[in-house]
Amino acid sequence: MLAILLAYLRFIYEILLAVYRDFLGTMLLIRTRRRLTKFHHEDTNVFREFEKLVRTQPGKACIVYGEHIWTFKDMEIYANKIACLFQKRYGLKKGDCVALFMENKPEYVGVWLGLSKIGVITALVNTNLKNEALLHSITIANASAVVFGSTLEDSMMTIVDKLSKDVHLLIEGEKATKSNAVSLEESLEKQEFEIVQSNEPVLANDIILYIYTSGTTGLPKPAVIRQSRYYGGGFSFFDAAGLTPSDVVMIALPIYHGNGGLLGIGAAIVSGATVVLRKKFSASAFWRECIQFKCTSFVYVGEICRFLVNQPKSEFDRAHNIRVAFGNGLRANVWKEFNERFGVQCMEFYAASEGNCNMVNIVRKVGACGFFPLIHKLFTVPAFPVFIIRIDQYMNPIRDENGFCIQCQPGEKGLLVGIIGNNPVTAYNGYANNQKASQTKVIENVFKKGQRAFNSGDLMMQDSLGYVYFCDRLGDTFRWRGENVATIEVENAISRRLNSREVVVYGVEVPGQEGRAGMAALSCEPEHIDMVELVDKLKIDLPAYARPVFLRFVKTLEHTGTFKATKLKFVEESYNVKVVQDKIYYFDLKESSYKILTENIYENILNGNIRL
Repeated sequence: MLAILLAYLRFIYEILLAVYRDFLGTMLLIRTRRRLTKFHHEDTNVFREFEKLVRTQPGKACIVYGEHIWTFKDMEIYANKIACLFQKRYGLKKGDCVALFMENKPEYVGVWLGLSKIGVITALVNTNLKNEALLHSITIANASAVVFGSTLEDSMMTIVDKLSKDVHLLIEGEKATKSNAVSLEESLEKQEFEIVQSNEPVLANDIILYIYTSGTTGLPKPAVIRQSRYYGGGFSFFDAAGLTPSDVVMIALPIYHGNGGLLGIGAAIVSGATVVLRKKFSASAFWRECIQFKCTSFVYVGEICRFLVNQPKSEFDRAHNIRVAFGNGLRANVWKEFNERFGVQCMEFYAASEGNCNMVNIVRKVGACGFFPLIHKLFTVPAFPVFIIRIDQYMNPIRDENGFCIQCQPGEKGLLVGIIGNNPVTAYNGYANNQKASQTKVIENVFKKGQRAFNSGDLMMQDSLGYVYFCDRLGDTFRWRGENVATIEVENAISRRLNSREVVVYGVEVPGQEGRAGMAALSCEPEHIDMVELVDKLKIDLPAYARPVFLRFVKTLEHTGTFKATKLKFVEESYNVKVVQDKIYYFDLKESSYKILTENIYENILNGNIRL
């Protein structure tokens, strides 16, 4: 009897929590739309909003980087110098683009912020890239100049000869030793400084950044981030986490990504908080640094939390002042342990750089990345513009007798999509200079004729109370080490190094690790491949997170039916040596080489004794 009563009380509590959640979500949506409406009505931009913060708190720390403190005034001065340099010396104007290829540091923010003042778009290039992927990222953005860090000069040297001679090269940090790039610091010193303005007004709907995403296939694609999108992202998630300008936000993620560069840096540039920026994440030093810099929040991806949980327990676990962390990709099992051990509340969200499927788990329900309001159940077409639809085995929408999409029921997995509208919240901006790729992400005639939706490419599920849970990544992309990996890019790299042999690449789950590890099926015998040479070549062609963790050698690759169906079979069989008769190799991190996968090693991978 007591158990029944407790279950009933629990049910009532969950209902009341969902109602409270819907109220909080509605208020957040109202505040977001109100501020964005004002932003558009005034036709302002991010730099002008930043200047307002400078006027009210010029001496406040904007970015803390090691022993260096950049105040809001310092950042404004540097950004203005950047704007003057690129307008006066290089003649850049509104609509031009500069590729930014640098590791985390305050100057990184100052460069794109200064360029934004004169309407120049900054393409934030992944610092892990080199060769074809790096060249593609710069050229697809039509960059007139490249600003790169001196620590990345070797990577730049892999493509310098292939860049147009009209592209200006500037190096930040040490002077160039291998390229003919000019020093950014010296250029700023030599440039006669004056406050400049854009040749045309920089408006709310103008593009401020390109943030790259793998999308569903192919090389990195520059997702369009407009001024209003950056502004909205910079305060809405900050607001949802319950943060204020008095908070200090730790960012140990790369700021070429949306989490670090838009939401994290946006905490300072848009919301007026102080950001502590690290060059890169260190699990062993993380909590000490949070204590040292008096941080009250941080931005995460799931991998960060998992790394921290796997660290030995220490005196720093509860000695910090972190109240809340916000990010995505956190698994439920890690979430619970993270909260219990470190006392930090995690606010999980879901967002796509190029899309409109934005959700926030505002009540921090473990495992959920967002929610659909209960009012969803009262309407055939959702009042909330994000929802889940049924798909077939080939990942195409299942349609009813009228040709329209069908919503999934609670507990049913399906494709997350967002209705495309005309306001900043529901707009779909797509990819720059790639109309074909942009169009492939659009589903037509969703619930009625002419209605269009953004295809997130993600498999989701909602429960009976509307909480939404991430299930899997669909299509030809998987996520590993916090990065999206396009399978076709890896397939091309391996095939090119193996004399055009057929290769199929896909992601497979590894117990206890976030995302999916890369696995490649090759149509040959392992004896026909120089494994040492393959490792060396892949280190040149691919960033570490994109290199296959497993290799499977098959006699032939099936071509009957659809190509996707073949991949699904490989994914299902994974690297299970008890099922697969083909030879499978795994990448041994300690020895940096591929080794045969035995049943003993397989079991050790499953139980976590061998880390990949």
